[in-house]
Amino acid sequence: MAEPTFEKFRTEYTVHFRHCDVAGIIFYPRYVEMISDTVERWFDLGLGCNFHDLHLVRHLGVPTVHLDIDYKAATTLGEVLTFDLWLTRVSRRSFSTRIEASVDGEVRMQVRSTLVFIRSGNAFLGEDKMTSVSIPDDLRNAMTRYLDQGQSDD
Repeated sequence: MAEPTFEKFRTEYTVHFRHCDVAGIIFYPRYVEMISDTVERWFDLGLGCNFHDLHLVRHLGVPTVHLDIDYKAATTLGEVLTFDLWLTRVSRRSFSTRIEASVDGEVRMQVRSTLVFIRSGNAFLGEDKMTSVSIPDDLRNAMTRYLDQGQSDD
């Protein structure tokens, strides 16, 4: 099988006590937090735009508008999760991701999500409402290396 022509963004998380329920496995909302953290790390380390600058300098945001999660196997306290992120679609104002979390190559969780670029509507900045905007060219160009042309959102 041919190697992919796109890059995956990879980051890791060690499962701590705070992530677990009484059975000692990750409590599902903690996965959602890790998904959000992965997107934030990808913006910072993969796209070169940290969330401070995105939100407070550029006055943009990327809220999730769709999230579809499949839990494949339990993950327990002390295990190290590897999160891989790549894009399945980039449009004018939004993009779709695929993220897999695995332990030693065994997939534990898969997610497909869609995020949209917005003018922040940040109450802290005195803005009154969010509006969708086009993806800035510098970020769109940085995103292209993570786009898997062989994937789709279907």
